[in-house]
Amino acid sequence: MSQLVFKIMKPSASFHGVDYNEKKQAKGQASLIHMQHFGHLQDGRTRVSRQEMKKYLAYFSQMNTRIKSPQFHAILSCKGQTFSADQLKDHALQLMHKMGYSDNPL
Repeated sequence: MSQLVFKIMKPSASFHGVDYNEKKQAKGQASLIHMQHFGHLQDGRTRVSRQEMKKYLAYFSQMNTRIKSPQFHAILSCKGQTFSADQLKDHALQLMHKMGYSDNPL
């Protein structure tokens, strides 16, 4: 039996995943462990607001006419503390690379 569960959720026309993660962080139930390809938002900054993220994602999506649903939403999870946050991040980045999404904002 696999210790990791990877599930692709229904795509979305908006960026509900950003709001969902922000709410979970505020409750102390989640943390942002990785962020890449957000251009100027990452230049020397330690915090990016959800509004800034959503605006950047909307812009990025509009620049590519092949994008039909701007939010690709996937979940990678494990039971309890089977994997560290860094291990989960590494597995998620490998999955994104294998699916051809590694050059997109993640």
